[in-house]
Amino acid sequence: TINEDDNDDLKEKLQSKKQQVQTESNLITTIEGDVSVQRLKPELMDDLNWYSSEIELSVKNLAQQALAHIHANEIILTLGYSYTVEQFFKYAASKKRQFHVFILENAPFFTGHKMAIYLSKLHITVNVVNDSAVFAIMARVNKIVIGTRSLLANGGLTAKSGTYNLALAAKHYNVPLLVCAPTYKFSPTYLPSFDPVMCNSFPSPENVLSYESIFQSSLDI
Repeated sequence: TINEDDNDDLKEKLQSKKQQVQTESNLITTIEGDVSVQRLKPELMDDLNWYSSEIELSVKNLAQQALAHIHANEIILTLGYSYTVEQFFKYAASKKRQFHVFILENAPFFTGHKMAIYLSKLHITVNVVNDSAVFAIMARVNKIVIGTRSLLANGGLTAKSGTYNLALAAKHYNVPLLVCAPTYKFSPTYLPSFDPVMCNSFPSPENVLSYESIFQSSLDI
């Protein structure tokens, strides 16, 4: 509880704060002289809409190149789930191109199972393969198609766990490796040394041990 004097002080402080906010809002209604913020809003929205459509069209345009790279009765290897790679395969399948896809399951997140479900719905023959078997199956593969998080300025990738092992196996067997990457994934940065913040994902520990587990109180995940 507060007494009446405190209540009066509180009202004065709130009124003063309200006037300050109004003054600040009046100051930002114009920037760079006489240019109104309201006039800039439509141009900003147009730029954002253009960028959004560019992202959508870039994946579509990339997928339309699938027939130039996926040939009949080929065995293609991919790693985990990638929306861009899914659309790449989807376009080839829509043009009645018959091919077989091996999918590395991409532990510990196992996104390869998600990719297998989506591709099987498109009537594409798929097999999910354990990550550790990449060298064993590489001799049977015609080419590799993967996605990436970004393409660095030195030509490197920031991609899913297991991509480096996949690339080593591909190099050993001279298997072509294609990276599906729209232009908005081009990055001006380099990766001169290992950066755990840039390279790693930090998901919830609940994926490893459920919060409802009886061991939760005795283990720190």
